[in-house]
Amino acid sequence: MVGGEGMTKKSKYVEVNFGTHDLTREERLSALEAIGAKSRSMHAETRQKLVDLLEANDAIAILSRMGLRFLVANGVWNAKQHVPAGHQHHLEMLHAFALRTPRRTGVVDGRAALVVEKVIELLDRNTATFSLSRVSGSALDDPKRSLGHVQEALRSETQFVRGDYHSHQLDQYLRSIFRRIDHEFLRVHGIAATAVLSTLQATFGLLETRLNAHLTKLRRIMRVRKPEKAIKEFFSNFPEAEGRRAAILQAAADNYVVPELMRFFLYEESDNYVSEVFTFSEAEIAALAPQGHAPAMLNLMREWSIEFGALEEATIDHLYMANPVWARPFILLEDGRYFWPNPASFHSFAFEMFERIMSSDARLLVAYEDARAVALEEEVRTLAARAFPASEVLRNLKWVSRDDGQEYENDFVILIDRVAILIEAKSGKVAPEAKRGADLRLLREVEKLMVEPAQQSQRLLRHLTDVRGRHTFDTPDGERVINSTRIDTFIRLNVTFSVIGAVSSRWPELVEAGLIASSFEPVPTMSIADLDTVCEVLHEQSTIVHYLRRRASFEVNALYKADEIDLLAFYLDTGFNIGEEEFNGLYLNLYGGSDELNSLYKRRAQGEKITPRAPARSALFKRLIAGIEASKGEGWLERAYRLLNVAMGDQLTIEGSIKSSISTVKRSPAPSESWSGQLSNGPPQRKEAIAFVWYRCPTRESRSERLLLHAVQAMEMAGTNDCLVVGFDVEHPPQAFSVMGLIGKPSNGPVAIYRSRQP
Repeated sequence: MVGGEGMTKKSKYVEVNFGTHDLTREERLSALEAIGAKSRSMHAETRQKLVDLLEANDAIAILSRMGLRFLVANGVWNAKQHVPAGHQHHLEMLHAFALRTPRRTGVVDGRAALVVEKVIELLDRNTATFSLSRVSGSALDDPKRSLGHVQEALRSETQFVRGDYHSHQLDQYLRSIFRRIDHEFLRVHGIAATAVLSTLQATFGLLETRLNAHLTKLRRIMRVRKPEKAIKEFFSNFPEAEGRRAAILQAAADNYVVPELMRFFLYEESDNYVSEVFTFSEAEIAALAPQGHAPAMLNLMREWSIEFGALEEATIDHLYMANPVWARPFILLEDGRYFWPNPASFHSFAFEMFERIMSSDARLLVAYEDARAVALEEEVRTLAARAFPASEVLRNLKWVSRDDGQEYENDFVILIDRVAILIEAKSGKVAPEAKRGADLRLLREVEKLMVEPAQQSQRLLRHLTDVRGRHTFDTPDGERVINSTRIDTFIRLNVTFSVIGAVSSRWPELVEAGLIASSFEPVPTMSIADLDTVCEVLHEQSTIVHYLRRRASFEVNALYKADEIDLLAFYLDTGFNIGEEEFNGLYLNLYGGSDELNSLYKRRAQGEKITPRAPARSALFKRLIAGIEASKGEGWLERAYRLLNVAMGDQLTIEGSIKSSISTVKRSPAPSESWSGQLSNGPPQRKEAIAFVWYRCPTRESRSERLLLHAVQAMEMAGTNDCLVVGFDVEHPPQAFSVMGLIGKPSNGPVAIYRSRQP
């Protein structure tokens, strides 16, 4: 049986070709200039109209309605349908624009709902033209075009992409850091950092409670169809509207509201009271703070607030890439209350909020940065022990180089079977200038978070492989020994608290942009949150190892647009087994593939028990991998790796041959009989031979002969020097498999082996 992995049907991931490749250079230049000019004009026009609308109307009325709309559509309830201007960045931009002028109170210009409709349309058009407004035909002649692409990708992510952490991860990481600096934070701010975090979370919880209550009221009104009952229900649920009863009913008459539409009119009227959902008095916040620390908490609330008109002098173009509301999300109102129009921003910018108030005290800031480093190492160590229970985790390894006599230190080595995972943990923050695409700062961040840790792990790799044998290291847990003769596969990984956008997952693109020297060997870089998600979703030790091992080569070989969780979603679909499309330059647009996983984690934050879907795998291969995980044995990860390299189509073909293979073997009159499905697996660049053998053999010797025969045939077909053999005894049907191992083809003839050395 000849097979090979590949996308057998039209892929949903392939980037659409808009036909621009057929244009001449002059036509492309002209088209780009026209796109840029039109976008700049529309961007400026829609922005000014937004500012004018906010200045002419009550910004609180608009922001509260947009805040409600966002939370219902994309936040807590996570609606799946597309909602125009329904993303967090839309609300953040509207928030910043509103703070440029003093608040206008009173009745909005016309019906509030109509004003909000105009805002939605303008926001959508304004953000859609943000990136295109910088398009220019001159970019075709820019010798740094690759760098420009990276910079533009970062700028787009800075404005549009939110959510480095799931809510449980954010709480876990912040508390891990804050408990180490509580004393210093208390010294400076009069309240512990963990207490501030709890108070903010309690405030968010109070807002959720109010929001649920408001939505319950709306549901009561909407389920009543008779107008008189709808009116009664409205005033019963919103007694604060009783003083305006006559005006409300007169407005319904003036607008010719027919009876069957009364409930919709009252639904819209209820929006006049939604701002209270997002508004908190000092007394309410003080009640949520720890006893005796309310004044300190209120001081911080003022630090995190901006008043209307405070951004009057701000350059409006800068608000897109450096929005002050990211780190100061509250609006301090005239009556001393705090308005929080976008509570979801806390989950995206909690680190920025706290770092802003810590930056004023040098000692506290140093303590914070030290705590970040310690907390990251603790998180990596805990995650490694949880994800790889069969492993030995070594940390903070100190050793002396044979080459220069210097002492070096590496963060983590995870030893599992004949695999070593070398992890370097970097806790540094990504500077805002880098996220905005500033050349020199971006270069420094790439160097700090990607290149330097890659150099560290490369140094250790050479130390272990140049001289195979026992190597001794000093660690905080005492002296530890690594016998590198027992390691066939090395996997290297950089782990950070934050990454430099999705470009962190495209090392070759950064090389092309001149941000990384081509001489450096690529190493995947991912955040601790992403690594945590990868390990939780994939669950099995062999599958996690396969992901990390293939992840490194896939980043080098394939051309794609994706962040880490997009790649994880793609792996769940394909196992990275897409044949020659990994190597032939086909552009894979994987961006957004993570939406399903992110949706699951949002539901977890609401208290649901979630189970992420497992990697796509046939029933046979599920049993095989589970059997390997249960039995292990030396070389078990390599055996699982070979099986996990088989694409779903070939898995199903093998599975489909089971019944006929068993029947053929059982019908044979010979005492020894076998039948195999031989697989020449993978594209030419990484060809592997696999033989699935169903046999009936009275002796071990006859079984070995049969397995060897099929292995040699598979090796000849695939052109490889070894073959994974999976054997099934038809007389004694196994739960998963009867025998499994690698058979090699040395110069003096085939011999069975049960491990292999990474080439």
